[in-house]
Amino acid sequence: MARVASLAFALLLPSLCLPVRAAKIFWVSEPIAPGEMALLYGGDLGGVRTITSWPLEDGEPKLPRSGFPSPPLTVVPVPVSQSSSSSLKVPIPGAFEAGIFALDADGEKLLVNRPKPEWSQPERLLPGLGENEAVAGSRIEVFGRNFLLDLEGPKHVLLLLRESGTGKTVVVAPDRAERYRLSVRLPESLAPGSYEIWVHNGHGGEWGWGGGATLVVKSAEAWPSTLFDVREFGAKGDGVSDDSEAVRKALAAAEKAGGGIVYLPAGTYAVREAFFLPAKTLLEGDGKDFTWLKWPQNAPHGPSDFLPAVLYGSGQYSIEGLSLLVRNARRVLLDLSVVADRLVPADQVEAEVPLAFRKRAAGAPWETRDLFLRNVRIDYLPFAGAPGRKPEHDPQWALGRWGLAGREDEELSLFLGGVRNVEISGCELVGMRHRLLDLRNGRIIGNDFSNPMGAFSHTELGGRYLALLDNWVADGSVLQSHLDACRFFVVAHNSFSDFGRGERMALAFQGQPLRGKWLGKGGLPVRWFPVERMEGKTIALRRERLAPGELRGAGVRIERADGSESWIPVQSNDERSILLAWPVGTGSEVPDWIETAGYLPPLLSAVSRVSGRELFLADKVAGDYAGLDVQIVSGRGAGQVRTVVQAQGDHLTVDRDWEVAPDATSQVLLHQVQGNGIFFGNEAEDPNGLFVGEGDLYDSVFDANTVRRSLGIWESSGTFLQFLENVLDIAVRYGEPAPGAPSLPDHGILGVLAGGEIGERFSSPFELLRGVVFRRNRLAFGHRIRVGSRPGASGSAAVVARDLVIDHNWFEHGTVGIELERGVRQAVISRNLFFDVAVPQQVNQATEVEVIPGP
Repeated sequence: MARVASLAFALLLPSLCLPVRAAKIFWVSEPIAPGEMALLYGGDLGGVRTITSWPLEDGEPKLPRSGFPSPPLTVVPVPVSQSSSSSLKVPIPGAFEAGIFALDADGEKLLVNRPKPEWSQPERLLPGLGENEAVAGSRIEVFGRNFLLDLEGPKHVLLLLRESGTGKTVVVAPDRAERYRLSVRLPESLAPGSYEIWVHNGHGGEWGWGGGATLVVKSAEAWPSTLFDVREFGAKGDGVSDDSEAVRKALAAAEKAGGGIVYLPAGTYAVREAFFLPAKTLLEGDGKDFTWLKWPQNAPHGPSDFLPAVLYGSGQYSIEGLSLLVRNARRVLLDLSVVADRLVPADQVEAEVPLAFRKRAAGAPWETRDLFLRNVRIDYLPFAGAPGRKPEHDPQWALGRWGLAGREDEELSLFLGGVRNVEISGCELVGMRHRLLDLRNGRIIGNDFSNPMGAFSHTELGGRYLALLDNWVADGSVLQSHLDACRFFVVAHNSFSDFGRGERMALAFQGQPLRGKWLGKGGLPVRWFPVERMEGKTIALRRERLAPGELRGAGVRIERADGSESWIPVQSNDERSILLAWPVGTGSEVPDWIETAGYLPPLLSAVSRVSGRELFLADKVAGDYAGLDVQIVSGRGAGQVRTVVQAQGDHLTVDRDWEVAPDATSQVLLHQVQGNGIFFGNEAEDPNGLFVGEGDLYDSVFDANTVRRSLGIWESSGTFLQFLENVLDIAVRYGEPAPGAPSLPDHGILGVLAGGEIGERFSSPFELLRGVVFRRNRLAFGHRIRVGSRPGASGSAAVVARDLVIDHNWFEHGTVGIELERGVRQAVISRNLFFDVAVPQQVNQATEVEVIPGP
């Protein structure tokens, strides 16, 4: 008996010696109102059973305070509805008034609903500025969370700038305030320097200030203002005379002078050639209704009638107040950033860009900067003409026969690659496609993207620190990345309609494939190969002779006709074929070309140990992964993201400490994180889907969007996603997906159909979805909230989704209200309302689900 007691004590002793880890919370579902269920994410939370809470008084804002407010005499203990080691689900007391709430979870204290400014941008971009930079006296917009809690009540929002060096503060009242967006004019007297941005939403008194963003105040670069009037160089502007030489001479004079204003007074300027826009030059008219640049409008007789593009540039130019009328060209504006960004095959650059222009191209992505289009109309109508009774008489058929239709780098009104500081505002882009990828500090506002001819119009946008505001987009559109993952973007108050051909998707999020790291000039040479066929993991090449194993360590980029891409490591190669690490995908069209270059693919690894910012992996890192993000995808600390600043062997150094340090239970994924996105107040009519996601999305919110007559809004994987106050009305499905494309749901949904690349590539399973909130959405006539696997998806993850809150939603006129499939674990369904719904909740295949009846 004594031996048994000794053995029991010996087994218990290690646990008694283990340090007790304090509860830690690093993410909260915000904004949140009284009576709603909060989702708190962190570590070592399994022992928390009750949280104390109290509302903060709305007193005088004063200045930001550090620390934590003292609790009042009476606090409200709130039982936790559901807990795990990494999450808590707890209701905010319904008796509280709307505002900022203090929560205390076993000593871990936090304030909920404080503003969170994330980044800023001038309302009018100026030369020489970048992201989070502005000029004193200019009007800026600040983007973030919780700026406005009560949309109907009075707005008492303030913005405070605190100089980083001196601590001096300036308080400014915004001109306009929304939940995720503020507009404010900076004081003229604001000194150059770095400033912390703080925002107060009118609640919480001196504890209500929230910070997090930085603004650099500096001077813009001045471009020369010398005027070069094209009429002084011989232009007539009568719409008949050839003004090509006069326009060319005016542009050359501006270039010789180091820049200036090339002015086109009201009139129609007939031209026949392509022009290069020199650095620091403004091409300006008297308004898009009054000044026209017109290229030949005759029906083409063959490929030789088409210019590769009519306007070229290499950044540092602006076009304002005029219209461009173009028919016989493969592109309208081609910025040479697409060459550095490798959006044009290297061996085709010679044919597409004149030699004199090629010499001015930047050597690497994002070396090009400062590109502005304001109040410009582009009428690009290569398919113009009446269709005949026979297909061969149709203008579009002729372009296809000539090889001028269907390539992803052709039929483009705008073709931009990696450019810093881009504004396109107040423009009408009529006809064909628009491709604007890898922008940094981009502002796309108040434009119309349309195609009245009924041919396929497609708008592709992507980048970092990107604002897409108040645009009207006809037909299909996509938010996607190329070399750079989409991060820190706002999509607000846009309208999507008039869908015709194609998949009928309104700003689909194309986040696949997971982005690794292209080494460019620092790795293997960038090469392009013509493709004969693709089958499974094998690509057969035309005309090429490779040395066996020559491409080992490279990656292949495959671009499809719709602009989507695959990035796949090379396993091996022989003389005429390349063997990939995994298949391209069934149904993929065979591209004309593929690109190879040095490439480090995304890497999934278990954690060995952690010491501060030093992270040791179970697997060695073969290459320099510095600059990529490291995301904890399972185990302790899951949901956190850091940036790798140094990588060697199995050892990584990250940019800042972890709130919850990973341990041997954790898995990390090295890749380019995509997310920190805000989708707010958008409307769509008659698409198959709005903001449909293919790829992993991080810490993003879909709020107050309305979509009518569609299949709804759904994503494929992600961490910390919130769907708030969206309206989905009338479920309709249009057509069938193209071969190889993801299948469409059979009913309208708001939710997640987990699957795609991230669920299929890695043999070690982890959750595809973590920390998702559905709150105050209205779903009617065939729509439901659904979380589960994509139909036909493969993958080994036993748990598809973890930690859901489905709270205070309204359902009417449907067969099912809420559907949680097998693989969903730990969900709270709270106080939802159902009217004329046959099966309100279908959750029998999910586990650990708590249902709190409404209202």
